[in-house]
Amino acid sequence: MPDIFTHFFVANTVLKDSDFVLEPRFFYLGSQGADLFYYAEVFGTKVGTRLGFVIHRRNANLVPQTFAEFANNLNEKEKHKILSYASGFITHFWADALIHPWIIYRTGIYDVNDPSTVRHRYLHKSMESAIDFELAKWLGWTPPIGNLLPHKWFLKFRTLPKSVADAWAYFTTEHYGVSKNVGFLARMAYLGFRAFSFVFFPPNEFRFKVAKMLERITPFIPWTSYLTNVHPKVDVMNRSHSAWFHPCFPDEERHESVFDLFQKAVELSRSSIQKFLESPCRYRLPRLSLENGVEGHCHMVKFEIFEEI
Repeated sequence: MPDIFTHFFVANTVLKDSDFVLEPRFFYLGSQGADLFYYAEVFGTKVGTRLGFVIHRRNANLVPQTFAEFANNLNEKEKHKILSYASGFITHFWADALIHPWIIYRTGIYDVNDPSTVRHRYLHKSMESAIDFELAKWLGWTPPIGNLLPHKWFLKFRTLPKSVADAWAYFTTEHYGVSKNVGFLARMAYLGFRAFSFVFFPPNEFRFKVAKMLERITPFIPWTSYLTNVHPKVDVMNRSHSAWFHPCFPDEERHESVFDLFQKAVELSRSSIQKFLESPCRYRLPRLSLENGVEGHCHMVKFEIFEEI
């Protein structure tokens, strides 16, 4: 998926250029979507990663509506926080649906159950991180990423708010029939996310050495991909507007750059949030998989993989 700062940039652009009355801490946290669960891996468990994959593949479009239903049982103050979080999730939804096909096309598919695909995970994370840096420069964050500390922008809570953890448990009960320990898993993942933030940001040589050490301990996590520089000849943003193909549709030629896709994600997020806030329990996002941005299952077949990023 697009990485942490790309999601923050979409959310930040939406919020600063709109009249939405939202709780920023919850909105920005919501912009990280179900990626939150991946950080449970910091504690050596892959349960969160599997749950994150499931949510990305089906029913992600129901998150805002279901969270709004859950919020109806809360007082007005807590309800506003959950609606703010769900609005942030909408920005995550559109960024994934639009940008992820380009990333998959260029890095291949990582299967959590297939160790032979680990290389694709490293390429994927490296490309996501490179996109983060390029967007930071494009949007005027100087120095890029250096002043973007996750724990100061979208991980501002010491622990995950109980209402958010409970909302995720409610969502998984409604749509997957699973609630046991999901709230606890969400809290644990959030702590992992915070720990990751403090260890790796801002990037520097010392943190790179720490990442190399961690990779020897937990080789299934591509720690160094967050801190490596992109190869100068790799056009990760498709600035040239070269032809590329949606992995699911080998005959569908496209030419958008990541900058184009970013702007489209902002526009769709803004219009979707407007509709959601007008009728939270009735508004439903399109039924798209966030893995590939299409409705239902597709067999991804078209790739032109970067050899190095």
